[in-house]
Amino acid sequence: MSTEFEWSEEQRTLRGVVADFCRRRPPAHDGEPGFGRETWRALATGLSVAGLTVDPELGGAGASLLEAGVVAEELGRALLPTPLVPTVGLAVTALAHCPQDPDARALLEQVAAGEVVATAALADGAGHLDPRVPPLAAREEDGVWYVDGTSGFVLEGGVADVVLCHAAAGEDAEPLLLLVHTDAPGLTREEVVPLDQGRTQAHLVFDGVPATRLATDRPATEVVETALDAAAALLAAEQTGIARAMLDLSVEHAATRVQFGRAIGSFQAVKHRIADMYVAAEDARSTTYHALWALAEGGDDPALASSLALTAATDAARQVTRGAVQVHGGIGFTWEHPAHRYLKAAQSNGTLLGGRRLHGRRLAEKALTLTLTEVDA
Repeated sequence: MSTEFEWSEEQRTLRGVVADFCRRRPPAHDGEPGFGRETWRALATGLSVAGLTVDPELGGAGASLLEAGVVAEELGRALLPTPLVPTVGLAVTALAHCPQDPDARALLEQVAAGEVVATAALADGAGHLDPRVPPLAAREEDGVWYVDGTSGFVLEGGVADVVLCHAAAGEDAEPLLLLVHTDAPGLTREEVVPLDQGRTQAHLVFDGVPATRLATDRPATEVVETALDAAAALLAAEQTGIARAMLDLSVEHAATRVQFGRAIGSFQAVKHRIADMYVAAEDARSTTYHALWALAEGGDDPALASSLALTAATDAARQVTRGAVQVHGGIGFTWEHPAHRYLKAAQSNGTLLGGRRLHGRRLAEKALTLTLTEVDA
């Protein structure tokens, strides 16, 4: 993708392959929440999804976040549960900034092979996320690092094999990035009852949990911010997929459902609603792929672009899924129709990775900074 929004043949092929994979999987259902390990392993080994952005030397595909975004959009369109956002978005992005650390390199190989599901503990006990403020405390005793504290609403925290922890060793000390295995003593995990059955969250309590300090190539806070930007862009791509799926389903229904001897799509009220849904979905797609391009190519402001993408895509997903329920009428409210699953996913996704509280603040800070710069100039 040398020019923004101009797809390469490889990217089109990837989209088709992932879409075909999703079509051959059973649809999402309201049973046990979370993703299937076998499905994730199949994506990892068959399509290199888990290691898409991992260096080829470590068993990955060496692709960029643009390709990961293509995958995320198709997974969102199919509503196929996976740990893509926490594992590829957060963990892999952070681990890539530990190029000389043997533990990080070994973990990347395991993630790429689909053997390990990784996540990151970035929020405090109440779920508030600020990448500049570590939610956990770290201490070193006899050459061993330990983690204390609580991190709330950790994505896939109840099922992940490893957790990357953003912690501080003291008030004036530089924040650290530490690796914790979830079977380590002192770690308690409490599942959160989810609104969206496709994605689980958990509260993690660290009570003197042994950890491995990772050697990052830049300050840990910068690594966390970069990982958050990547995860936000991938989540925005999922939201875009959700919006596109419900838009397509609504257009199809409006063209075939007959009322008063006419297809309901011929009525002005329905036309206007679907037109608004289309504009929202296209807005989400444009801002999302601009953010992925900015992260992959180093153009524009990645933090601004990713926060804008997640905000716009979440608004679009919520608007389109609500609109889809209205277009479908009575059947759109039934348990058997998929509309409610997409609606719940769109709503739930909007609260993740700091939600509007964090990304709205980031947008406001960026806008204020740009305005003041223009005034000074």
